[in-house]
Amino acid sequence: MNMKPFLALAMASLLMDFALGAADNKPTRRDDTKLVERGLNHRNWERTKSVVLPDGQIRSVKSLTVQLGAGLCYRDPKTGAILDSKAIIEPHPNGAVAWQGQVKCAWASNLRTRGALQITTDDTSITGHLLGLALTDASSGQSAMIAEVKNSQGIIATESSVTYRDIMDSVQCDLTYKYHTWGVEQDLTILEMLDVTPQDLNMDPATTRLELFFEIIQPQEASSKSLPVRSVVPRNQPGLVLGAFSDALIKVGSLTFTRGKAFGIQGVPPSVPIGKALITTPDKRTCLVESIEWPAIQPALTRLGRRQAGVRKNPAKVLMAGKGAGASALRVCAKINSDLISG
Repeated sequence: MNMKPFLALAMASLLMDFALGAADNKPTRRDDTKLVERGLNHRNWERTKSVVLPDGQIRSVKSLTVQLGAGLCYRDPKTGAILDSKAIIEPHPNGAVAWQGQVKCAWASNLRTRGALQITTDDTSITGHLLGLALTDASSGQSAMIAEVKNSQGIIATESSVTYRDIMDSVQCDLTYKYHTWGVEQDLTILEMLDVTPQDLNMDPATTRLELFFEIIQPQEASSKSLPVRSVVPRNQPGLVLGAFSDALIKVGSLTFTRGKAFGIQGVPPSVPIGKALITTPDKRTCLVESIEWPAIQPALTRLGRRQAGVRKNPAKVLMAGKGAGASALRVCAKINSDLISG
């Protein structure tokens, strides 16, 4: 899941300070700054500056700084008071929760739980769970699930992140959710080479995509806007059943899935784009599918070591075969942000 982080702005009124006297006889200043107003996406700070002039007179100058940013504050559901948002995750009997923000999240103790992730705002709710990794050949429409989510106990790794270790049955991966005042970020870290390659499944490596499936339960109505994305496959590549590699800005109520990226932990290769789409699978599931082109990620995967046992735990399962497959859309790193505008 990926959302473009909102730009936090600081707008300050500029006032001229009068300094009288010689350079070696500078006036004394005393500053007093206080918060005078909170809004859901802004904070107003008033600064009173007292300047003691060389003749002993005191001049007070006031200025106002308006701090803007998505999710700066939230409304307390019990009292209605507007409070400062805090990127803090707390333990819960069923897992972990983050509630001190406009975007509230809940994580299940076990990742292999239906509805393991819940994201809510005042008017929007998204509940879902990770399904697994797939390879899809855009030229033929053939798709196969190569790794599925297994039991994995989550831990609160830092004050603002939850991590699930070794989450897939046939490739070693970790999953981390990072909570921010503006939303939540999902990071998948692949730690070893995949047991299955496109060649093993008779797919064309040049047009194959590695995909991450996230099922959304009882989805709300969503809108999608196409985004330009850099592809390693020529745009004029003939016969792509699934169409050219693409990305989208997906809005569900006041939540937006924005751009994601994939990159090597050491920074090699450079980050490469991720595409995404909401699809309906043949068995009528609604999934957010995030994809990256195999040629873009294959060099980084090759540098990873293989599973020591060298035995595939779970053979690939065919999802789609032949023409007519749904549009594909994985991301290794992604974000979900609250799309709330300063009022």
